[in-house]
Amino acid sequence: TAVVSAQEVTHFARLARYWDLIANSGRFKEGLVLLLGLAQNKSAFLNFWDFSLALWSEQQRAHQLTPETLLDALFNYLCSKGLPAKEVRQRLLSDYLRSGAKNQPECLRGLLSKSGAKPSQNPFQRHKRQRQHLAV
Repeated sequence: TAVVSAQEVTHFARLARYWDLIANSGRFKEGLVLLLGLAQNKSAFLNFWDFSLALWSEQQRAHQLTPETLLDALFNYLCSKGLPAKEVRQRLLSDYLRSGAKNQPECLRGLLSKSGAKPSQNPFQRHKRQRQHLAV
């Protein structure tokens, strides 16, 4: 159209896909709060727009992105914008543990056991259905 270029339409489609993977998935609640509030002089939309441009530049794809790839990309982006790595890592660790994912994102190395759970956490404390079988 005369108002929006083909390149912008393509980027809107990528942005929608990234929004689905990050915001709509529910996996990145804490990280999303950091991202959307990143630049106070910009709207939440523009903050996400900038992130989606950076994500495309880094990954060159909008599909087949694992939660770990997205988490690492979000960590790197937030830190590159001046947020303290320790705070970002703690917030994303909370997101990752809540999601139940099991792999090892680079930004959380050393903070997760091989199963993806907290190292000191008893796995049966997380699974009520499994605990009932132990009582037998």
